[in-house]
Amino acid sequence: MQNNSKLFISLEMVKSFLSIIFATIVFNFFISGILNTNNQIKTLKNTDFISAELQNNLSLEQKKDLEIKLLNIPEIKKVTYIDSFIAFQNLQNDLGIVLPHEENPLPDSLRIYVKNLNNFEKIQEILDSTQEIKEYFLDTTYSDNINRKIKFFDMLSIILTISTSFIGFIVITIASMQFKIDYVGTLINFGYTKNTIFRAKTVNLLPFTFAILAGEAISFNIYFLIRRWLISSEICSSVLTLSQVLMTELLLNFVLIGIIWILPVKERWENE
Repeated sequence: MQNNSKLFISLEMVKSFLSIIFATIVFNFFISGILNTNNQIKTLKNTDFISAELQNNLSLEQKKDLEIKLLNIPEIKKVTYIDSFIAFQNLQNDLGIVLPHEENPLPDSLRIYVKNLNNFEKIQEILDSTQEIKEYFLDTTYSDNINRKIKFFDMLSIILTISTSFIGFIVITIASMQFKIDYVGTLINFGYTKNTIFRAKTVNLLPFTFAILAGEAISFNIYFLIRRWLISSEICSSVLTLSQVLMTELLLNFVLIGIIWILPVKERWENE
């Protein structure tokens, strides 16, 4: 009976060890997903802008003063000056044609990035009263598309957060079950002593810690390869680097290890 119990416990420990490695890989994959999703949301929120065409024959000093004036408005976070000649060249490249420089119909313009389009009316009042601006417009189709993407990534972030919590719970549950299995095995093999709980737990702590660290190391390598493939394939160029996700993943993995180390083997000592 003792030999059978030892074999059973050994097999269960191997299964638990491998399960925790796999679960940790998935755990880290979801964490990196959350970080990249939040980064996408942050990037998209910085892309709402108003295009403003400037009056002709403005001096360089007037353009600089206008930029400073706009940047002092709390609702505006960035202003980019677009030279008419550069805009004309870009237009020719997009259309695949070559036109004489004299036929350039484009004025100098500003791209005004706003913090929140909900404050558009207030910004509109300021732009209406600015004489240096001839006209301005907001690409509502582009803005609506950006907002749809933000909503999608918000939902994805929630799903990934719930999934990460669930996987973390699975890792903790696997460890807890293994502690209790070894506790019963220790009772069968050695009988009850004051060291029963200590023995059942310490035989698992280091292997489980190593399993989490191994899963974490494997996930880092997988993330590096996936990121390199996404960038080289030009599928996505805004994936966070390994160093940008490293600290968060390490912190959460050590939190997971800490929870496992303080897990009780039995619910109550008094039950003995």
